[in-house]
Amino acid sequence: MQDPLIDAAQRLGVPTHTSAGPESGEMSGQLWAIWPRDRLEIAHEALARLVRYDREARVERCGKGNVWRASARGWSYESDFVDAVATLALRVSETQSRSVRQ
Repeated sequence: MQDPLIDAAQRLGVPTHTSAGPESGEMSGQLWAIWPRDRLEIAHEALARLVRYDREARVERCGKGNVWRASARGWSYESDFVDAVATLALRVSETQSRSVRQ
């Protein structure tokens, strides 16, 4: 099963990995290393892109602790920040693709 955050990031065009290598023009241009980006960083970037698609979509702190409420047009979901963003992004992207098909 695909990770919901990674799936949401891919749908929104958010990079999920970082790479390092020689500067352009140096050597053969091969990458030295690739590693996953921090999940919180991916979630923040996904949320920023998400609100461009749906201005009503939001993620807000919900009470005490690490509980956040993701919401969009008549729908809401509560979880930790990363999961809330991922679930909201998947919901909005699915809604967008349905409206495009119709």
